[in-house]
Formats: sequence, C-alpha cells, structure tokens
Amino acid sequence: MTYTTCYDEYRLGGTSLSSPLYAGIWALAVQRHGRYGLANPVLYAVQGLTYDITKAQLPTYPGAVRADYVNGVDASGGYSYTARWFDWDDPLTIHVRPLYDDVTGVGSPNGSGWLDAVVNH
Repeated sequence: MTYTTCYDEYRLGGTSLSSPLYAGIWALAVQRHGRYGLANPVLYAVQGLTYDITKAQLPTYPGAVRADYVNGVDASGGYSYTARWFDWDDPLTIHVRPLYDDVTGVGSPNGSGWLDAVVNH
C-alpha cells in the first residue's frame, strides 16, 4: 500500500480559532475555582477586564485583510485579498459597540487580571 503526503492550506481565524481559545482560558478558571454553573453572570461581571473593540478605538484598529482562495478550494488558483473594516458606512458591515456585541462578544480576556477576577468572583 502506498501512502501519499499532500500539502494543504487552511485559513484559521474567527470563531473557529477564538472559541477554542476562550474555552481553554475558561477551563483554566474552572481548574482554579471549581465549577461555576452558568458562566454568563461571571463573564458579564468581569467585562471591564476584557479588551473590547468599539467605535472609539476604530482609528487605531481600522480593520484587517482577509485572504481567500480564488477557486474556493485550494491555493492552486491563487489568492484574493479583501479589506474588512468595522462600522464602515455600509449597511452590510460588521457593527461593534461597547460591552457585548455580535462581533466581539464580551471581548478578549486581558491576561491574568481577567483570570484572577473570574476565579475570585
């Protein structure tokens, strides 16, 4: 039997990357604290210790560039690049606001300060 090793590329990011990372950080909190039950009350209570992208921060964080496969499958057809901004003057854009929003949720944890606050809540 012959096995062939193939090279492949896959774009990582968005919820497919952030959700497992956040779950891992939450698991650290559970290891230190014990079970919480419903996580939402704790997560909303420590929102001040998260990095929250808001409209006020947009001049310093204008957006990002997304790379996609031209053929939608692999890199053989090349790449296409599109710029993505938050709160662009377009009704179909991604909108952010202070505290919870559909794009950034409650924000990204700010390291050990966030972890300590969650554990001590």
